Amino acid sequence: MSPGLDAAMAKSVCIALRSIAAGGRLVIGTIHQPSSDTFALFTHVMLMTQGRLVYMGPRKTLATYFEKLGDHTLFCPKNYNPADFFVVLVALHPQDVDASQRRIDGLVSAYQASAEFEAMSDWQEDVEDPDLLLYHRSFKMRHFQSSGRTQFWLCLKRNVRALYRDPMSFGASLGSGLITGLILGLAYASPPNAPVTAQQVKNTQGLFFLANLQTFLIVLYATVIAFAAETKVFMRENQAGANRVGAYYLSKTLTGWANEIVMPFVFAVLIWAMAGLQRSADAFFIFAGVMILNALCFGSFGYCLAALTNDPQIALAIAPVLVLPNIVFSGIMYDLNLVKGIREFLSYISILRFSIGAMMSNEYRPSTTRFTPEMPNPEHVLENLNVLSLSTSLWALAGAAIVFRLLAYLLLLLRTSRERIKVM
Repeated sequence: MSPGLDAAMAKSVCIALRSIAAGGRLVIGTIHQPSSDTFALFTHVMLMTQGRLVYMGPRKTLATYFEKLGDHTLFCPKNYNPADFFVVLVALHPQDVDASQRRIDGLVSAYQASAEFEAMSDWQEDVEDPDLLLYHRSFKMRHFQSSGRTQFWLCLKRNVRALYRDPMSFGASLGSGLITGLILGLAYASPPNAPVTAQQVKNTQGLFFLANLQTFLIVLYATVIAFAAETKVFMRENQAGANRVGAYYLSKTLTGWANEIVMPFVFAVLIWAMAGLQRSADAFFIFAGVMILNALCFGSFGYCLAALTNDPQIALAIAPVLVLPNIVFSGIMYDLNLVKGIREFLSYISILRFSIGAMMSNEYRPSTTRFTPEMPNPEHVLENLNVLSLSTSLWALAGAAIVFRLLAYLLLLLRTSRERIKVM
């Protein structure tokens, strides 16, 4: 029971649980010093101290059991709340530690030698798996209590309800996209289909870099904070055999698309409408698609970071390690025509490079009539920027999104296995 409940509320909760138990379900709960009326609602009692059993059996025979031990100090007085009396009886008293410890040891030994202990241990003879009888151990769940499909739908419903109950997190990401989209749109505003000049190419490349970087940061940090915090609950569910890794991860991925698709699409609409970009339907959808793929890639990065730890602060501390190489080798801060060796390899794993390259290829396509004598053809523009082809960039983004999403799943699967081993 929650420690914040008063006596009346605790009794109301116990009455509700008793009605559930009356319907044929097993209800187990913990409670500390309930009122006598509340205590009377329990059918069975497990009295523990220092992690050891002192009594386990029907509530009605609790006082009778201690009376059979023959020590008058163990007798619960008449008209006295049994819950108060027995909780104090098995507690370790700071004012007399040695005496109370001897009393506790004696009560534990007496129970282990009692007929009640033997009666409550008979069920162990019917347990086929000996791992279930190990104390302070967990065991690998070979069979979950429900199918993977059922767990997936339940997780999906829970995640959708969480979005409705806490719209602030999604609203914050969407609001960030709207505000930064307006800022970038105003900063780079120009007439539609503006003539291609060296300055215009430089501005467009800068716009694409900032747009993709902002999407990167919004999605990555939102994913890390949300997913890392939720894994605490999932780890307990998984160890209890209530939730598979695959069911949970797939449902979380689907609901995460609300942030990874809606926000970058709105962001793309604002930028495309205000900046002087290629005015055609296919050019817009490719531009928006690249923004979404970029968000999916960095959402996958966020899942990888969050799968490593359930502490968002630790995951966010690791995030700059991913941010820096993506920025440096994006083609904005460093001339990619000069990279050799390990730096050339790093340039090919920069998601921002592929995102910006896809947008530049989409913007400066051969069919456009916007080129000027200063910039006579798209090949001249793209070769100077060392931009990969549009199809290559799109396939690279889609592949990165899938690979890192699968990597996050494997990391979470490995972590659940390690958590089981740790407590064994």
